[in-house]
Amino acid sequence: GTLAAGLAHEINSPLAGALHGLETLRAEAHSSRAKQHGDLTAEALHRIQELVQRLLRLAPARMERGHCLLQQTMEDVQVFLAARLQAHPLKLEMSSPDLAIAAAPGDFFPVILNLVQNACDAMDSASANGNITIRCKPIEAGLVEICIEDQGPGVSEDLLPHLFEPFVTTKDVGKGTGLGLALAYATVRQLGGSLEAKNLQPSGFAIQMRVPVSKE
Repeated sequence: GTLAAGLAHEINSPLAGALHGLETLRAEAHSSRAKQHGDLTAEALHRIQELVQRLLRLAPARMERGHCLLQQTMEDVQVFLAARLQAHPLKLEMSSPDLAIAAAPGDFFPVILNLVQNACDAMDSASANGNITIRCKPIEAGLVEICIEDQGPGVSEDLLPHLFEPFVTTKDVGKGTGLGLALAYATVRQLGGSLEAKNLQPSGFAIQMRVPVSKE
């Protein structure tokens, strides 16, 4: 996290200068070719800017504690990903509709969204049909266990121990930055929880997280 923050800071300064300079060049460009290359360069720089923002989220920070109803979060994800979930229906198994964790909904929603998107991507890449299942239940020591399972091809055993490291990805070049799982891991750890990944038998993949229950 500290390294990520340092890198992001070092990249941000020249990046801001490059974006400012580019806007001046684009404003004074007259040929259609120059305008086209200006647009392409701006798009590339904005992608770098987005990557820097993701890196900053890996930096040590104090997550806002709150009260996040899991039922509502999962329903929001279903609405947000409605088009993608037509091919891979989301099955929700909730021990109680009132089950809640000690996290701000705005911090936790992106974690679940990213994990469900990854499950969809895995099954799409393997042309696999199947469901995504999310199971939520309270366990010992004041924790809630949330398990997200897909019926995709899983992950190679060599890659599995490194899955939550930044820039590690199973996706093709250009289709993933390798930061999604690292950000999810950082968020869950800052909430006082844990995140684990495992392959299922005979096929499939599961992410298992444990997060403190809300006492509100």
